[in-house]
Amino acid sequence: MYRRRRKPPQAEQFSFDSFLDVVANVVGIILRLILVAWAGARSYKGDKIELPFAPPTEQVQQLAQKAPPPENPFAGRIREEEGKLAEAKSMLTRRLEELAGTRLERSRLEGENALARAELEKLESEKRALVSVKSPEPTPEAEEAMPEPHKPSKKLDELTERIGKAREQIEYLGKNSKPGKVHRWRTPISQTVQSEEIIFEIRENRIAAIDIGSMLDEVQESLRKAGEVLQNQWVMEGTTSPIGAFRLKYTIERERPPGLLGEAGKPDDRARFRYGLTGWEVLPLDPKRGEPLEQAMKEGSAFRRIVDNLDAKESAVTFCIYPDSFAAYRQVRDMLHERDMVVAGRPLPFEAPIAMSTKKGTVSRGQ
Repeated sequence: MYRRRRKPPQAEQFSFDSFLDVVANVVGIILRLILVAWAGARSYKGDKIELPFAPPTEQVQQLAQKAPPPENPFAGRIREEEGKLAEAKSMLTRRLEELAGTRLERSRLEGENALARAELEKLESEKRALVSVKSPEPTPEAEEAMPEPHKPSKKLDELTERIGKAREQIEYLGKNSKPGKVHRWRTPISQTVQSEEIIFEIRENRIAAIDIGSMLDEVQESLRKAGEVLQNQWVMEGTTSPIGAFRLKYTIERERPPGLLGEAGKPDDRARFRYGLTGWEVLPLDPKRGEPLEQAMKEGSAFRRIVDNLDAKESAVTFCIYPDSFAAYRQVRDMLHERDMVVAGRPLPFEAPIAMSTKKGTVSRGQ
């Protein structure tokens, strides 16, 4: 039987005419859709839509307005500090003007004093020359015949009177040319005291020194023995021996484990631990302790013996002041400021003790 031989499959060839037909059809469809949408839009007449409620126009306007920026919480404090700064600047300007006027007046008085001294020396030299002239004593008739300015007795009396007036003027100028006391007001900026701190108490206008260094040295001796006591307890309290008019009550505590609050019973005596001084309080022994202000300001007083031997570069003085002694504090502060000493003031209520606590903290700030 004769079989027809099959032709091998051939790949379809690309037809450009068919591609153009497809493109023309797609463009035509798009143009028809555009025309339909345009015609429908022109024939549409929209109706007003009534809302079931009136829009809150006032609230919308309020929201549309730009909300003011929130006020700075420190604006009041800033304005207050700016006012204080402006007042301090004006006070400083007045002080500088007064100081400049004082210096000008002092220079003028010193110049007048120098001129008066020169005039006095000139008059005294003329007097010495007049007295040292050796000439025969003129007769009364001859002295009367002389011109008035050339009479020896008249000229000597005139020179003596002028010398007396010159001396009075020099004495007056010497008293008034001395500069007055000018207090240097420190800048109202303080810093933490990093040097050796000497503590005084001012109460009832009496100044008493607190030898806190010697008391803390005694506390250090107790710290060496506190480890044995704190094996079985959390807190150890003690009191130093009297030093001057005060003694020190101190507290040494054992470090508690993290998360342990309050009293947790007896500590573990086999565990390792750390401990240290956590607070102290100065206990006065004499109600009339210290020196009155007038006596303390004199040379040789207990207060002066301490402050006169301090180095301004290595020491700072802290005054614990009670409400009845602020005037006394200002007086001793001004005296120490004249020596360029750093002074710190710590006001205290009448019932408050002089104390320190690591939990609450206490650091002097001085000017």
